Amino acid sequence: MNTLIKKIINGNNAYTLFTFNLLTFTTLIVGIFFVPFSWIYLVISFFVYWLTIACGVSMGYHRLLTHKSFKVPKWLERTLATFGALSGTGGPIQWVMTHRDHHRYADKHGDPHPPTDIPKTVFGFYPRVSNYVNRRLATDPYFVFWHRYYFALLGLWASMVFLTFGLQGLYFIYVLPVSCAIMVSNSQNYWGHVSSKIAPFLSYRSYEVNDNSQNNWIMAIVGFGEGYHNNHHKYPGSARFGIEKNEFDLSYLQIKTLEFLGLAKDIRVAKSSKEIL
Repeated sequence: MNTLIKKIINGNNAYTLFTFNLLTFTTLIVGIFFVPFSWIYLVISFFVYWLTIACGVSMGYHRLLTHKSFKVPKWLERTLATFGALSGTGGPIQWVMTHRDHHRYADKHGDPHPPTDIPKTVFGFYPRVSNYVNRRLATDPYFVFWHRYYFALLGLWASMVFLTFGLQGLYFIYVLPVSCAIMVSNSQNYWGHVSSKIAPFLSYRSYEVNDNSQNNWIMAIVGFGEGYHNNHHKYPGSARFGIEKNEFDLSYLQIKTLEFLGLAKDIRVAKSSKEIL
């Protein structure tokens, strides 16, 4: 690996990530007993969850930055990545590196989140650095800034929410969406590769590939199309994960909306199970 890249990429500290997750979920549970419920705040919470997971992680981190399945202007790329960063699932450089490692070593030694290793999958004990760092991101000052100060920036965001909206706002705008984002992301890492025999009514496999990837319709709903994991491992460069007509993929529809608005181009898709990219 290039010396400059090694110097820039310190990787994500696994114990810092664990501490962050532990603190977030502790606040989530304790807040149930002390934070007043509000339907308005609940709607806002879902909006933030959609913004960070559907727009940030699914469109930005996954389909744009990692797999380059479509193109957008740099300002929009950074905006989507910022939404993804606010999900609490990692900074853009670390997230992309981890997912590239996952595709290379899926269900083999080196997989950063194998379903059989619960600590890695649930708590995010991912590798500090690998040869699969995206060099373009690693030399972009904006992404490097997010990488170096990731948890400090999350803390700043949480503080701003608390100072503006109080404890109730902090709980519904920050704690609840981030907790859901972490749970859904980690659940996807699990259900996306655990045997469909465990829950055959939830998971299915459309393609024979060199790993145990599964489609899971529940994860596809809560992950805005991310649950079609077997489809994705068959066609990793496709912006469309829900390939068949009955596989609803909201993130892909959002990408097509950006194309209609003139903000996305060069969209790569696998149009059906009979078409190979």
